[in-house]
Amino acid sequence: MTHKPIHNLVAAVAVGLFVGCADQPPAPQPDAADEAVFAAMAAANYESVREAFADLKGRTYSVAVETREMNEAGTIVAQSVEQFDAGNRGVRSETDAGTADQPFSRGFLSFLVKPDSADALSHAPLVPKRPAFADLRTREQYSYSSRRDTTVSGTATSLFEARAVVPSHRQPIRFARIGISKTDSTLLYIRMERHDDTVFYEEESFAELTLAHDSAGAIIPAMKYVEVTVDVPFEPARTFIVIESYSYDGATL
Repeated sequence: MTHKPIHNLVAAVAVGLFVGCADQPPAPQPDAADEAVFAAMAAANYESVREAFADLKGRTYSVAVETREMNEAGTIVAQSVEQFDAGNRGVRSETDAGTADQPFSRGFLSFLVKPDSADALSHAPLVPKRPAFADLRTREQYSYSSRRDTTVSGTATSLFEARAVVPSHRQPIRFARIGISKTDSTLLYIRMERHDDTVFYEEESFAELTLAHDSAGAIIPAMKYVEVTVDVPFEPARTFIVIESYSYDGATL
């Protein structure tokens, strides 16, 4: 038997390792368009949404709140339309029971379904200070794209989207779309879709917020839409919808 010198074996192993490494494809990198959209979504001022709702306390306004509960077949089983005026805590100036034949369900969604006053509505803006899709730490959990420009509250607006590419147990915010004013870069629109699983129920939900400029250029709420479908084991799924439409000086935005 012929024995190869040890240095030849070492050289052969080294060459093999080098070739093996060279054959490995490079890690995928986001393209420039993807990065540009992420940068735009990361730069948006999400805190301005909270500020717009907080500033309602110093304004004269009213908000019409439509609430619905639907069964698994999509039939409305409870519905109401109520008008809240700023400063009139707990006073409902208009109520329409619709065709509902049973009261709204209670539980963890009751704060959305039955607010006590206009002031109470300002405490649930639904938007995190730094959403996952706009956070560099979770940037790779999403793919990003832009949409055709549109008009929001009379203002030319750029639209950007993020879509989750990891399972919902890692990232419950599955989709987001935001609208940025082309004139002053303010956040005028946001939509978020979620999927949440717990031991007791499964929840599909989405929320939309539309903002506007007042006559002085400040940001004010125009509309909030929340839809939540809750699927509890051994129970039919139920859907709750809350629509808030804001008006200022008698004019709905």
